[in-house]
Amino acid sequence: MNIGCDLNGVIIDHSSNQALMLAECGIVIPRAEITRQWLKEFFTPEQYDLFKQELYDVRSSVAKEIQGALHALYALTYAGHTIRIISRMNKSSNQGLQWLDAHGYLAFIPREQIHFVSTYEDKETICRQWGIDALIDDSPEVFDVLRTPHLRILFDPFCYHQDQQNIFLAQSWAGVLSIITGET
Repeated sequence: MNIGCDLNGVIIDHSSNQALMLAECGIVIPRAEITRQWLKEFFTPEQYDLFKQELYDVRSSVAKEIQGALHALYALTYAGHTIRIISRMNKSSNQGLQWLDAHGYLAFIPREQIHFVSTYEDKETICRQWGIDALIDDSPEVFDVLRTPHLRILFDPFCYHQDQQNIFLAQSWAGVLSIITGET
C-alpha cells in the first residue's frame, strides 16, 4: 500500500511549543485546548502568520515526536508499504528535513519520498501522481480537497473532530496501525 503522511501534527508534535509560546505572551491554556481554529480566532491573520513562522521556522528543532510515529512508520515500511511524507510547508521545509533526519526517519524514508507543497490541492496532486492509497493527516479540511486516497485517516489525538464522515479517526499511532492493517 502507498501511504501518505502529513508531518506537522502527525509526526511532529508542536503542541508543547504552542502552549509555551502562548505562556510567554501571558496566556496560559492547556495544550489539549489549543486548536488551529482557536489560534485563528485569537490572533489577527498577521499575528497568526507570525506565530506559525516562529513555531515552524524557529522552534521546530526542539519539537517533540508524536508518540509512536517512528515505530509505526518503520513497521509499515518493514511490512512492505511505501511511506511518502506530504506536508504543506513552504519556508520551513529545511527545518522539517533536519527534524526528520535528527529523529531517524530518513534512515528508512528516502528523501525523494518527502514532498513539501504549498496547498491542499498540491497534496491531491502528489497523491494522484504517486498512487497514494491511504492518507494520514491532522487537518479535516485537507479531506475536503483530496479525492485520490480511498483510505482517509484523520489523526486527532485530542478528539477535536468527532463528527467526520467517510474518514477514519485515530487518536494515536496504534489507532492508525489498526486502521491500516484492519486489526483491532
